[in-house]
Amino acid sequence: MPTINQLPSIDEVSGGNQIPTYYSGGGDARKMSVNLLQEYLQDNLNFPDNASEVTYNPAGTGAVARTVEAKLRDVVSVKDFGAVGDGVTDCTTALINALAAVPAGGLVTGTPGEVYSISTRVDVNNRALSSLKIKLANNNAFLVLIGSASLQDVIIDAISCARQWGRPLFGYVNLHNANDVVIDGLVIKQGDTNSAGVFCSTKASNTTIRNCNFNEVGFSVYFLDVSYVAGVDVRLVDGVSYTGTIGSGLFISHCKIGNVANTQRGDGINVDVAANRFDTIDVSHCIGRGKVPSGALTGVGMGFANVDRLTASFNHFIGYTTSVGALHVEKSTEVLFSSNQFYNCYVGMGCGIEGENTTIAANMLSGCDQPIVLLGSVASPYRNPKIIDNQIINSTRYPVQLIDVENAVFSGNSIRNITLAGARQMIYLVQDKQASLSNVRIHNNTFIRDNGVSFTVLAEVGNVSNVFTKDNMFSGLTAGDIATFYSTVRQIGICEEYVQSASTPAPTGMVLRTNSNPTGYISGESGSLVRDVAAGVDYYSDGTNWLPVAIKRGSVTYDPPSLVDGDGVTTTVTVTGAALGDYAVASFGANLQGITLTAWVSATNTVSVRFQNETGGTIDLGSSTLRAQTTTR
Repeated sequence: MPTINQLPSIDEVSGGNQIPTYYSGGGDARKMSVNLLQEYLQDNLNFPDNASEVTYNPAGTGAVARTVEAKLRDVVSVKDFGAVGDGVTDCTTALINALAAVPAGGLVTGTPGEVYSISTRVDVNNRALSSLKIKLANNNAFLVLIGSASLQDVIIDAISCARQWGRPLFGYVNLHNANDVVIDGLVIKQGDTNSAGVFCSTKASNTTIRNCNFNEVGFSVYFLDVSYVAGVDVRLVDGVSYTGTIGSGLFISHCKIGNVANTQRGDGINVDVAANRFDTIDVSHCIGRGKVPSGALTGVGMGFANVDRLTASFNHFIGYTTSVGALHVEKSTEVLFSSNQFYNCYVGMGCGIEGENTTIAANMLSGCDQPIVLLGSVASPYRNPKIIDNQIINSTRYPVQLIDVENAVFSGNSIRNITLAGARQMIYLVQDKQASLSNVRIHNNTFIRDNGVSFTVLAEVGNVSNVFTKDNMFSGLTAGDIATFYSTVRQIGICEEYVQSASTPAPTGMVLRTNSNPTGYISGESGSLVRDVAAGVDYYSDGTNWLPVAIKRGSVTYDPPSLVDGDGVTTTVTVTGAALGDYAVASFGANLQGITLTAWVSATNTVSVRFQNETGGTIDLGSSTLRAQTTTR
């Protein structure tokens, strides 16, 4: 029978060692090498050699199995491609290779605490950079976001490397043919005064920029299609000169702007569009600080031109010395500036040059030399602005200036603690470049003077007409102040004010109205009443025109029949001039004893009157005078 050789034990084997195997047909123990066994197992058991042969099974319903290699390539590190994060070694090639290695939508990251230096342009095409600190080694180093690229928690140390202003791609981060880009948590450090943090001069749609810090860069966010430098086409990128709008949809929130570290001119957020308009911008919860002025131009907190549907809300502007406004807009439509705060700015909001449909609401402006300025142009007045529910305090010059404005509403505002030097006014209406300034409604505002400085509430210069004032409150003004106000408004429009008399300590319900027919002036709200004191005629507004209130009356002797409960009777009264649609009322000369009286114009010159008994008993009123009255409204 076969025999089995018993071999001594060993502690380790190498590839050339042999190990015993048993073959029942051989009758003894045979030997094979470790190498041969490894080859046998590899060929027959299919052990994986690398990550491409290992399957990753995600948890969850509908999850699809992938290889471990594919899973790991969703996120790669620049370290995987040889990057050295010492802030000195050039990592440009490593970063470019890492971006090429991940699929579209993939993520490239680095090691916390390390700094990766780049020396040339790096295109981030439909991919994302996250948790990277990048150092720009020279002026040729910058990022370009293409397609649906994104940045998350990226720090760029510019070390004063300059991207030359007014040239293509002059930002440290540039948007180029981009869509749905998200820039979240970007920080620019040591930026140059003439460079931009984020710049676009080609095309970008639906761009989101949030939680970023641009305090150390000249221009924070700049969308530009205007060539300000002679001989330079700012839209010429990679040999292509772009035309058309630079984009639509820009959403910026919770960012720090303002170029605090530098003294040169620079803008926080600027969308400067020339021939082609930009559609839809929303900027909120940003904080900007002005800088020490250098020359005549000191930059704006936010500036916009040729924008449709623009909203700026809940932003803070501090210390901007620019003469065009810490928040500036021109040639734009459907604009809403709401709930912003301005502190110690030379001009708070400067709105001008052919603007249309602007609402300035619920803002607070403190310590501003000129809080609100609306300015038309030779080509067009500033049309349809609404200035409502704002607080203006501690102003030192004209708090509100309306220059070449048409169809303006100034309502619900509070203006107080004003120190106006010289011959200046709370509201300054100026016709300058246009043929006239017309149709201004000033109502339900509060004007408070709590210091000894004398000034007037309103003044006009040039051809100003159709100014309607109503229900404003004045506190601390002298009789002369109020007299000047009323005298001014009487000359240029209609004044219907209910104010506290300056000559008595208690309110007197003083009503001051113009002594002229208001027809042709700007209309008040529908249903508003104005009296022509001299003519004794009342006028009402239908929302568009002032129409005379015509009252007509008629009477007749009438003896209603005895009426049981639930019964009624209708009669008529001739009222000459009554027309269908007029208001109608009726009265009866005897005690109605609970009977209801209803009147309406049933035909020209005829008012019908209904006596209705719902008292529960029988009532016979007897004969008396039945009167009817109509009012044209």
